[in-house]
Amino acid sequence: MKNIFILVLVLSSSVLAAQPSSRKNTLDTVAEGTKIRPYYVINIAGDSDVPLDVNTRYWDYIKPMKGPFKSIDETCSRLEFAFYVDGNTAEYKKYIDPNKVEFNFRIFAARKFSSAVIVCTGNAKCGELELSGEPTENHERNLYNNGNLALDESHKWVSGLSNCTEKWPASVAFTDTNESDNGIARITLDTNGYALWWCEITSIKGNPGHVVCLASGW
Repeated sequence: MKNIFILVLVLSSSVLAAQPSSRKNTLDTVAEGTKIRPYYVINIAGDSDVPLDVNTRYWDYIKPMKGPFKSIDETCSRLEFAFYVDGNTAEYKKYIDPNKVEFNFRIFAARKFSSAVIVCTGNAKCGELELSGEPTENHERNLYNNGNLALDESHKWVSGLSNCTEKWPASVAFTDTNESDNGIARITLDTNGYALWWCEITSIKGNPGHVVCLASGW
């Protein structure tokens, strides 16, 4: 009897040892590190956008399938917005210095199946900092001769932001906003769970080739 008891004990121990450990959901247990991302184009405006209003801020109009809003990677909890002015207007037979360009902007956000809300507004002007190339995934297609271009071929970063107003639950940070700093003015903010974004560009002065709004996240 004693031998039988020992045998049962040994077998029971072997079964318990062979039990697989409980599975862990790696998504719940492993924090994803910050990803390196390029800028993505949120808007390209050759002329002033038609401002969104109470009749055009609803889901069926803004949804990415047919509207202006862009989807942002759902892993991004913070976003950075920036602008540049494309002065290459030779195709339009205009020769414009981007430094003479000024415009108003409104950044919007929306949750899926909801309406657009205003995040922040402001006025923007260029500085003297030239783009080395298109700062998106298409940069290999457009490389510029930094600092040695004619005015009508120039591409310059917006470095001046003024009259900025935020309407967002968490703070919006405005960085390098003095035009004379000749840097890259950036707008950073928490996404607050919003996945759809748009930047409306209006009241453009100076007839640019294009005003481009970019965004990236982390």
